[in-house]
Amino acid sequence: MSEKPTAHGKTSFDIIDQKILLSEIKDFNHEIIADFACGVGNYSFFLKENLPENKLIYALDLWEEGIDIFNFNIKEKNTENIKTFCSDLSKPLPVPFESVDAGILATVAHDLMRDNVFEKAALNITKTLKKNSSLFVIEFKKEVEPPPGPPANIRISHRKLSENLKSFGFEAKKTLSLGQFTYLSIFNKK
Repeated sequence: MSEKPTAHGKTSFDIIDQKILLSEIKDFNHEIIADFACGVGNYSFFLKENLPENKLIYALDLWEEGIDIFNFNIKEKNTENIKTFCSDLSKPLPVPFESVDAGILATVAHDLMRDNVFEKAALNITKTLKKNSSLFVIEFKKEVEPPPGPPANIRISHRKLSENLKSFGFEAKKTLSLGQFTYLSIFNKK
């Protein structure tokens, strides 16, 4: 697969408040977590290093080079329980149906909307998540001028994000700031 996603190689990991994210994720009992659009695995490694060892992480990304780098780093760090997949979120996903307790979608929803594949991706993500599971969505604040992040007209507000996910069975539970540039919205799959 040679197709590259819109923002391949970019990450928001270094500009978020990682302590707040971890605190929110630790509030839930997740055995299986999916990192949708994982890139080179910054969020996956962070979760693996800060959650109990037995957690399984599925990490998916369309960017083949990013998955290759991620796999190399998994071997270098001798990390267990991370399964990577080179996979397009807008197509059926290689993750078992209703097997995931929590998903994380970090600063990619705006790209999916811009590329007109948000609905397909949301449907596929929904299929992987168990009933009453959580979806953690990190996005750039619309009211903050870039950089970092995409232009203001591409950014999505929590309200628009919630409206778009509602039709896929997600209920907004909480939204909070993850620092100067980003916010976290937590959704429950009904």
